[in-house]
Amino acid sequence: INDVVVMTHVRIGDKPLDFIIDDDPAMPQELLGDMVRVKQIVINLLTNAVKFTREGHIILAVNTERISEDTCKLKFSVTDTGVGIRQEDIPMLFGNFSQLDTRKNRSVEGTGLGLAIAKNLVQAMGGEIFVESVYGQGSCFSCYVIQQLRDSTPAIKPLRRQGLKSAVWVANPVKAEALSRKVKALGLSCDVMT
Repeated sequence: INDVVVMTHVRIGDKPLDFIIDDDPAMPQELLGDMVRVKQIVINLLTNAVKFTREGHIILAVNTERISEDTCKLKFSVTDTGVGIRQEDIPMLFGNFSQLDTRKNRSVEGTGLGLAIAKNLVQAMGGEIFVESVYGQGSCFSCYVIQQLRDSTPAIKPLRRQGLKSAVWVANPVKAEALSRKVKALGLSCDVMT
């Protein structure tokens, strides 16, 4: 996730965008899977979000859902406040070389392969990919892949010293809420101010 976040910040550059990471504090400590391919899926989804979002925010949410004693669904969603997609265009989204609404997105570079690649990789790892969109308001691409659980201990562990207080003061309420969940997972009480 750290590599993906750094790459996405570079792509955003000076666009007036908040990039929000909402990873579940209860995420398992260690999973076994194809890290390179998982990273490629997330990069493709985030690259599209950055391309088609001029302002507002992009949210990368990451969590898991346990399937059995030793397997889980590793779930990602990328939500943006971009241009959105017409409902009639959604069935064509995952085809090779398909960039939709070319009149509106004339300045956007790319081959249109990113979503097709992401879909193929997700399916190869036993998962599915979904999209919801409102034209003119934004999109949410979500997917999951099956991973082996190596260590289900939560990645964020509470601090030994309890009773500490904290405050989160961030202008974007979505970003403030995501950050406060992480702070609370450390065992701190947290007041959110936006």
